Amino acid sequence: MQNFFGINVKTLEKTYSPFITRSVSKEISLKQDEAEQRLYSAEKAIQLPLWLKIIQLICLFVAVCTLCGALKAIGNAIGNEEPFAQAWARFVENGIIWIIAAGLICLAIFVALQIRSFLLKKSSVQSPAFNEVLTENEKIQKRSYEELGVPEDADAIDVFTHPFKINKKGKILNGNPFAKYININVKIFKYNDYLFFADTSDLIKIPLSSVLTATAVNKRVNFYGWNKERPFNAQEFKPYKIMANNMGTMFIKSYYSLTVLSNGEETEIIIPAYEKDILIKYVTVI
Repeated sequence: MQNFFGINVKTLEKTYSPFITRSVSKEISLKQDEAEQRLYSAEKAIQLPLWLKIIQLICLFVAVCTLCGALKAIGNAIGNEEPFAQAWARFVENGIIWIIAAGLICLAIFVALQIRSFLLKKSSVQSPAFNEVLTENEKIQKRSYEELGVPEDADAIDVFTHPFKINKKGKILNGNPFAKYININVKIFKYNDYLFFADTSDLIKIPLSSVLTATAVNKRVNFYGWNKERPFNAQEFKPYKIMANNMGTMFIKSYYSLTVLSNGEETEIIIPAYEKDILIKYVTVI
């Protein structure tokens, strides 16, 4: 089933275009682009360069392989009731000391880069320049929502969008190399018999009669982007078993799927499981 919030990365066509009832002006759109570019540059400045991230991943891989391999070999020797001194002498003769040393060095490099990344983010986020960029971005967002007519009491909710591309055979492929979904935060509210979603560009109006089902799906999916103030590994998010790798790709064990009838075809709105309390205010979840 195609994602309702799908975007063709080549044509920039939005699958939800038929439901857009209002869009921001060109003036606001240009200000958004400028603010997003400044925010992107600021966030990029507080991250390790890509080449260091690659080195960090390689070091972690080497450390795990070498150290786990050495421990497994020693464990097998002990399990076979070979005297430890004899087994160790054999391992030393075969160069296990160098293997363990290489593993420990790689592990140390990984930890050092992890600490470097943490300190870089901590110092940059606390800087006045970075906070000024965030404040300006928030002001532009507020103006966008006002122009779209989003009520002030509208809830904010995370939604998984799907950037995609279509190959020559007409098959839909993922458009993002790091994760299938991109996690965006939108406004949600209900008026009369319509359910509304709003990002900072468009107001999407969906007749409640078109929302066929809202179902909990126990399936692990990957996504990119975290929008909450609290980190993903905070206690409140523990039940959802969210994980992340060193490239920023995140994983969650479940989500909610809202089936929407669009032009005679069914599409789905995918909402992460941690948004259940907000979701049930607007739709009935099965």
